[in-house]
Amino acid sequence: MSEWLLRAWEVCPLAHYRCIAHLVALAAHAKVENTEHYDRLRAACTHRLVSLITRNSPPSTSPIDGPSAPARTHEIRDLISWMLLVNPSADVDLFQSLGNLQNALQCLNAAPAALAASGEYDRRRSDFLGMKAEIVLQVCFRYGLHLLRQRKHKMVARVMLEQSKALLMRQ
Repeated sequence: MSEWLLRAWEVCPLAHYRCIAHLVALAAHAKVENTEHYDRLRAACTHRLVSLITRNSPPSTSPIDGPSAPARTHEIRDLISWMLLVNPSADVDLFQSLGNLQNALQCLNAAPAALAASGEYDRRRSDFLGMKAEIVLQVCFRYGLHLLRQRKHKMVARVMLEQSKALLMRQ
C-alpha cells in the first residue's frame, strides 16, 4: 500500500484525501488477510484515482456533443483488475497511462454516431485501443518473466479465463 501511495502522490498529491474510503477498506482487509476483497478494493481504489486524474486534466481531444456511442463503463476497471492479477503492484507505475486511457475512453464515448461516416469515431477507437494495448504490453513485459519463473502463469491464466467468462456474460 505504501508503494501505491507514493506513486499516487506523483499524479495526485491529495490521493490520500480523495481515496480515503478505499484506503481504509484496503488496510482493514490487508490486516485480516482477506485477499479476495483486498484485490477487488485495490482495483476500485486505482480506478478512483484514475477518475480523479482524468477530472483534473483536460481531455486529449474535446468531446463532441451528441448521442453517445455505447459506453464501456467497466473497461478501465476490468483492465486494472487484470493488471493486478498479473502482479499486485502492476498499477503503480501506470497511473498516468491509465488516466490517459480514461480520457481516450471519454472522448470515444462522447463521439456521436454521425462521426462514423467521417472516420473520427474509428480514429478515436483506434487511439483508445492502441493505448490499452500499450498498457497490456507494458504489464506483460514487466511481470511476465517473473510469473513464468514462479510457475504462477497457469494459475493466473485459469483465473483470467474465469473472469473473462464473467465479463462476456455481463455484456
